[in-house]
Parts: sequence; structure tokens; C-alpha cells
Amino acid sequence: MAERTTIIDGEKISYKGLFDFKELYNVVDAYLWQKGFDKRVRKNEEQVSTDGKYVNVIMQPWKKITDYIKHEIKMVITVHHAKDEIREIDGIKKKLTNGVVEITFYGYLVTDYEGRWEQRAEYFFLRTIFDTFIYKMQNQSSAGTLKNDVKMLKGEIESFLNLHRFT
Repeated sequence: MAERTTIIDGEKISYKGLFDFKELYNVVDAYLWQKGFDKRVRKNEEQVSTDGKYVNVIMQPWKKITDYIKHEIKMVITVHHAKDEIREIDGIKKKLTNGVVEITFYGYLVTDYEGRWEQRAEYFFLRTIFDTFIYKMQNQSSAGTLKNDVKMLKGEIESFLNLHRFT
């Protein structure tokens, strides 16, 4: 069984106003592709009511660092009270969404994700010793890389959403 260490726990972005949801999704996809993550969408639901649309997307992209270490980012994207509006930007009519966006980030460092060190009790004991003394610096470095990746993704999304404040 893989050991999962929480590096980032519940960092949030909140935005209220106009935005293009498809373009937001494309910004996230482009960043994940650029950094070498494999995208996994766990949940994608949309509900329409009289108050507007409610969208809930849970993404869990992952990236293998070594045969022993894997990075996982969990993103929970929630859109409340979303209503579509057509705006004219630079002479071109564009369909935008007016609503509240909340994005929550979680970052996990997963070690021994293939379960190779848990086949026998002696291996499990050796894994504990290796993690404590030998792989300690590698795990800390990998955790720093994961923090940086999530921080940069968060910055990309914030920059994108701030661009739409002025439209």
C-alpha cells in the first residue's frame, strides 16, 4: 500500500464576476501538459436551477517522479450561481459566464505507489529505514517541487481570472 503524505492542504482561490469557463479549463490543461502531469478527472457534474448553473469538477492529475515517488494534485473546482452572458470584446461577441468560482488545491507526495516494499515484513522495515535516512533528502526535494508546481498553477489561474476583471 502506498504511503501518501499531504504537502498542501486546502489552499483556495475565490473569484466572483465574469469569466470564460472553457478557457479556464484550457489554462489548467495547458499547465498540466507543460509540467508533464497525466490528467485524471474524478468527477464532472453540472446542475441547472433557477438560481443559475452549479458546476463541480474534481481533477486529480499525477506525475511519476521516480519508480518510488509520485506527485498528485487534487483540484476541486466549484462554480455557483453561474449565468451565461454575451459580451462584446474588441468588436467580437463572446459568451462569458457570470458567477462565483472556488478552486481548492491539495498536494500529495505518494511513495511506494506500486507496493513493492510491503510484500514481506522485512521489506517494510527496510523501507522505513530507507525513508528515514537514505531517501530523506530526495523526499524533501520532491515535496518542494510539488509545492512549487501547485503554487505556479495557482498563480496561472489567478492571473487568468484577474484578466477578466477588466472586461
